[in-house]
Amino acid sequence: MPKYIGYNFTGTANTTVVTPALNGGVTDSKYNSGVWTINGSDKSSVYGKRKQGNWLTTTRGVAAATLDIVLHGAKGGTGAGPATPASGGAGGVTTMTVTIPVGTVLYIQKGGQGTPASTPNAPGGTNGGGNGFGAASIGGGGGGGYSGIFINSVSWSNALAIAGGGGGGGGAVSPTSWPGGAGGGTTGANASGGATGGTQSAAGSGGSGGGQLQGNDATSEGGGGGGGYYGGGAGSYAPGGNYKGGAGGSGFVATTGTINSVSITVSASSTSQGGGTSTGLVTINGTSYNNGTTYTVS
Repeated sequence: MPKYIGYNFTGTANTTVVTPALNGGVTDSKYNSGVWTINGSDKSSVYGKRKQGNWLTTTRGVAAATLDIVLHGAKGGTGAGPATPASGGAGGVTTMTVTIPVGTVLYIQKGGQGTPASTPNAPGGTNGGGNGFGAASIGGGGGGGYSGIFINSVSWSNALAIAGGGGGGGGAVSPTSWPGGAGGGTTGANASGGATGGTQSAAGSGGSGGGQLQGNDATSEGGGGGGGYYGGGAGSYAPGGNYKGGAGGSGFVATTGTINSVSITVSASSTSQGGGTSTGLVTINGTSYNNGTTYTVS
């Protein structure tokens, strides 16, 4: 149910009138004088306050709704090798409870699983999975894509929440396993072969082409990095027939503040490595949404 947020009248109250539950605990009072503010900024002229005797009448703040969001990043693709093909890393899991103004349009990006290395130079999954490298019988899988929700348009600066994708798995001629790292989480998991996960400020190392929302592509036989707030690094070839896995992309949760001129209030959030579904997941208040769809807050 919508509630009214973001307003406050400061002054000398004569009589407390009511504290409506839908007003987020803000008390309506009878004032002689004071200043009407929205998020601390004087909006007296904009919001048309008027006095009738000592009684203040004014337009309420912006109606808002509270959303429970769950995101799972997608898994990286399986690697290939004569001895021990390795699995891709699982995507991360991010949850959030957030209050957002009614009418705000949320853009939904659901991650796609990385392509297994049975496909040469395995493509990364939808939404930032880095490409694997190698022939069909030897090489790395594509990185998994991130799942995310963005305010008013899909861009890194407009991110509300993201769950990172897992890195693509590797393979080997010798009996060695080089799995992909899990998606984040505050950071994506490093891969055992040396590729590093995305963080809150930079893409992981290994391969090339990654950055904000994009995992690195492998440049020699190895797995692609997972997509994320920052993408994971890619795996590479090592002597002895070792095709190393890619690392996971990082997750992200916004804090209370403003994104793309929209005020949000975050009451709970979490982001963790691994645990995501293979193909990614986005739910809002328990309903699943597909990649590329929008949700208008109501």
